[in-house]
Amino acid sequence: DPLSIRQWIDIIGEVASKQRVSILSIPLAPVRLAAAVTAHRLLAHEQVLMLRYPHVLDTRESEALGWAPQYSNERIVRDIARNLLAEL
Repeated sequence: DPLSIRQWIDIIGEVASKQRVSILSIPLAPVRLAAAVTAHRLLAHEQVLMLRYPHVLDTRESEALGWAPQYSNERIVRDIARNLLAEL
């Protein structure tokens, strides 16, 4: 199943045993301005361009080509978070 970035955050927070994870949504225009003013040191130009698109981990197109995932997207995010936390 597709997962949004917000869902990733919730899963990672759960794995990290965080009771509450704050998410701050900022309009794109101030982010673009801040990136431009800092000569894209704050965010690379490519990162700013990508912010206008939805960030969803969706494997449907790959599955249509014949690829079959071994694990759910949620399990992948959980495993990645566990491995990263284990290295801290």
